[in-house]
Amino acid sequence: MKQSLTIGRVNLIYFYSICLYAFFLPTFNNLTPLMLILLLVLTFADYKSIKRFWLEEKRSVIAMGLPIVFTLSSISLCYSSNLNEGLKLIFRNAPLLLTPLVLFKVSFFERKQLNVIYALFVIGCIMTIFYSFSLVVYEVIDGGYKKVHSPENYVRYFLNRITYHDLVSLNRVNHSIYFGAYILLAIVLLNVKSNLFTNSIRKGFLFILFVTLVLLTPIIIAISGLIIFTLIHLLKYENIKTKANRFKLLKVNAFWAFLVFYLFVWKLQPHLEYIYIFNNIKYNFLIIGGVLVTVVIGQVAYQIYQYKLIEKSILWGFSLVIIMTFILLLYPFNLDAFKLSNYTARLVNNYSSIQILKNNFFLGVGVGDIQDSLVNIYRELRFRKLSYNEHNQYFRFWLGSGVLTFLIFLIWVVKLIVISVQRKDFILICVSITFSLFCFTESVLARQMGICFFLFFIFFIYYSFSNKTNHENY
Repeated sequence: MKQSLTIGRVNLIYFYSICLYAFFLPTFNNLTPLMLILLLVLTFADYKSIKRFWLEEKRSVIAMGLPIVFTLSSISLCYSSNLNEGLKLIFRNAPLLLTPLVLFKVSFFERKQLNVIYALFVIGCIMTIFYSFSLVVYEVIDGGYKKVHSPENYVRYFLNRITYHDLVSLNRVNHSIYFGAYILLAIVLLNVKSNLFTNSIRKGFLFILFVTLVLLTPIIIAISGLIIFTLIHLLKYENIKTKANRFKLLKVNAFWAFLVFYLFVWKLQPHLEYIYIFNNIKYNFLIIGGVLVTVVIGQVAYQIYQYKLIEKSILWGFSLVIIMTFILLLYPFNLDAFKLSNYTARLVNNYSSIQILKNNFFLGVGVGDIQDSLVNIYRELRFRKLSYNEHNQYFRFWLGSGVLTFLIFLIWVVKLIVISVQRKDFILICVSITFSLFCFTESVLARQMGICFFLFFIFFIYYSFSNKTNHENY
């Protein structure tokens, strides 16, 4: 059936809005909520798409999982004592309800349109990186930093300025781990979709992205990269197990394992502002040993690969992490026994969350009372970082509205990964695995830079893979 002229214009504006959203993610991240509202208005303008969405997706775990989570979180307001905080958090989580609906129409996009959107996201990442480094160069030319730093601290200042959070501190995505997730997706896009740019531009972009990724020291993102590129290779060459492909996998595993263990050692260094320069034999052996073990595991996985094995590995992986987390219940925790760091802070966050869940297992404490409950435990432990949240998205949903919300969210995450592997959709594999691992160390959906990025690309990629032959031309 032919579209009306009005709906045709609405759909054209919808496409341009998606383009802007993708470009704004790494550049002007604060504008993404406005773009989401615009997409919602355009979706309602094409009201027939809402009916089609309901008919086709009402039984879909992926489409309906997060709206159910949002609904359960909203119900928990009934027993939240801090109603104002609860309402604020519910409003912030509105994309859980809206994003599946407003992105449904991307299933009608042509391949060229999808590539334009992906290219704009990559360009946005590159522009933000150049902006970050230009600020450092400007400080050198301006010389203003010399007014507040003594000469002996110049080197330390600049090494710190181009690494970790400081490199992106003045950007809209001002958190190194979150921006690291953006960079990882850009790297996967450039590897999977080699036609987005010319070969020379693509290689230049990859070089810039990898250098920045290392400087941001995002270990969890590097681990994601290791798993993602190993899995892509297994799926791509599962029926072509030649020596050449084995060697390719070896190179992939060696590169990403080196990155993981190098960043891990960098984090262990006494002076975190200094780049690790291989000046410690014990750490060097740790890096080499980690690479060798990873390469061996990769080769074994390639030899015995079966889809069912991958599926079971995903389930066992989640089960193992959950079991290890709950082992904390068996041991008393003394903060004085640990030196405070990113790792021990996460340990405190997880331990505190579990203590709260002991007495609020089924219903949680209510979405508005999560932080107040954590602060009470932090004070008992004499943990000074009272503003820290639970740094675990799985726990966040459980703490807020109970075990049912946690289970639905967990099923949704596992189902998303399984579907991405079934489809051999390498881009969705990237986003789903990064998201699932990230949720163990950050409350990803509590920050705009996390919720607007992951939810957008999860549903954008999920719907763009849909079989367009079942729909009318867009």
